[in-house]
Amino acid sequence: MKVSADTGGPGSRARLMRRAIWLLAALYVLSGAYAVRPGERVVVRQFGRALMPAGPGLHYALPWPVCRRTRVRTEQPRRATVGFAAVDQSVGASVDPRLSRFLTGDENVVQVQLVVEYTVQEPVPYLFRAQSAQRMVEVSAQRALAEVLAGTAVDDALTTAKAAICEEVRKRTQFSLNNLKVGIHVVSVNLPAVEPPAEVAADFQDVASAKVDYHRIINEADAYAAETVPKAKGEASQMTAQAAGYKVKVVNEARGDAAYFGKLRAERARAPEVTDARLYVESMERLLPRMRVIVADESGNRPLDLSIVRDQP
Repeated sequence: MKVSADTGGPGSRARLMRRAIWLLAALYVLSGAYAVRPGERVVVRQFGRALMPAGPGLHYALPWPVCRRTRVRTEQPRRATVGFAAVDQSVGASVDPRLSRFLTGDENVVQVQLVVEYTVQEPVPYLFRAQSAQRMVEVSAQRALAEVLAGTAVDDALTTAKAAICEEVRKRTQFSLNNLKVGIHVVSVNLPAVEPPAEVAADFQDVASAKVDYHRIINEADAYAAETVPKAKGEASQMTAQAAGYKVKVVNEARGDAAYFGKLRAERARAPEVTDARLYVESMERLLPRMRVIVADESGNRPLDLSIVRDQP
């Protein structure tokens, strides 16, 4: 009996080849499975046509070249700048004035740097509506900023209107992007720098200082008025009250004197001699206590020393 030891014949190699092909085919098919993390969306393109974006979880799509997958982070904030580039600040390079200068409503020039934060709301339009969605955000924000500053005075733009400018630019930028249908949501707009051009910065500073002095003087005047006017009104009220009291006193005294003289006249009409005597006695009672009485010898035996008669102090 003869046993063949040949195990490497054509049949064996064919079986190994088939197994390898099946294994590669299985790996190829399994490579279409993919997972989507929270905050991500995956856009699948089948023969170039975009399918519905896949949300978080496990999904499957035919492998390349039938399908291609593109991951998009929809919750990650992205930044677009106007008036400068992010690399300029990182390396300390100077900003091109032509990119950052805008005309205000009162025909002044300001140098502005603006930052737009946005997220991807619809991945398919974001990927395929524009060649560069970032550039579209920058252009839309730049146009909105120019429109808003064109209706804003330079003093307001430099001081109190920054928050209002940011909100208006955000609304206008979002409106433009919605019309372009690029699937972008503008989260916020910030103004890191709003300042006059370097050539006239000193003049702007002088004007700002003058306005500060102007408001300071007005505030001091208002404070002085707030302190003086109530005090003057109080003194005026006090004087008015005193005058009213004095008036009442004088009028009452006059009425009392008139009534007294009226009664005295009636009494004198009835008894003139008695009334005159009584008036004389009453007058002496009032006058004599205040008079200085000097008693002199009228016999003439001794000369009268008039030095004892002196005025009362």
